[in-house]
Amino acid sequence: MQGLVAFVKDSMKVRWSVVCYHQREITTPHRVGFRDAGRYKGGTMASYLVDYENVQSSGLEGLDRLTGDDDVYIFYSDNADKITFAVHKLLNETNAQVHYVHVEVGHKNALDFQLATYLGYLIANQLGEQYFLVTRDNGFEAISRFWKGKYVRVDIASNLTGRSKAAIADELTAKTRALLGDTEEVPTVVGFIQKYKTKNGLNNALGKEYGSQRAGEIYKAIKPLIADKKGSDQSNGRSRSKSRGSSSKKNGNGGSAGNGSSGSGGSGSQG
Repeated sequence: MQGLVAFVKDSMKVRWSVVCYHQREITTPHRVGFRDAGRYKGGTMASYLVDYENVQSSGLEGLDRLTGDDDVYIFYSDNADKITFAVHKLLNETNAQVHYVHVEVGHKNALDFQLATYLGYLIANQLGEQYFLVTRDNGFEAISRFWKGKYVRVDIASNLTGRSKAAIADELTAKTRALLGDTEEVPTVVGFIQKYKTKNGLNNALGKEYGSQRAGEIYKAIKPLIADKKGSDQSNGRSRSKSRGSSSKKNGNGGSAGNGSSGSGGSGSQG
């Protein structure tokens, strides 16, 4: 406990910068939100605190569905501070109020402590009606239970849609079963889809598990579910092309040998 108190004291010395896209201003923690306190107090809005080190860009799914009454606080560090152009475009176009909280790391679970502290600050100032912790870190479940015990809605979500990890997994399982049928392969395939971020990684995992032929069948069937993963299907095409090319070459060589033998045989008979 003494270590936590010392950490919090150290954290108070840190000036977090929060860049607000829509207000185009830079503020410090003790001022964040107060400019709109009248709008938010007692309002029907949601606040999303994103553990960007944990969820990366996938945690920002659903950003385009939020409204001007929603706030998104993205907690990032020097270890996780990159986004794609697609995500950058969404951040600029969203109706939600987006805040960037740069976290000083160097301590174990530094981001977690600061995110939890920030949540308490938002709740104390009634800057929202419902709060979502966007993370896959199960440790935040304790925070959710604590606040629910005080009648404050704090839920764990995998992204900005507000859906839980379990809900997303159930939906993915249902879609996979619809494509593959009710087979024993479904749980394993769902696990691979969730685990691998690239199409190539997923394809390799399927190949090791089921062999090239069955893996190809599964991969083709689940394509609609992995369209947003990095990479392309060209590697599979190249593999198949190489395989066909190699086979053709072997057949060609075999044909030449056969023709040669035939020629030799003909020549012999003539002689």
